[in-house]
Amino acid sequence: MSEKKKLSVWAYLNEAQYCLTNRDAFDVERIESLIAAAYRIFTGQQVGDFEEDFLNDRKNKGSN
Repeated sequence: MSEKKKLSVWAYLNEAQYCLTNRDAFDVERIESLIAAAYRIFTGQQVGDFEEDFLNDRKNKGSN
């Protein structure tokens, strides 16, 4: 697994952990969504936020 893919997975899992441990941020649907995204990135079903394909797609759409 590439370092950028690992970074993307860790980012989603860290956000999920934050949502689990912070009462103000606790949201079951958000946590499920974050874990599902991490799983899709890990299994190659989704491009991670830090991977070149994702970054190039954002650049082509004019997002920063």
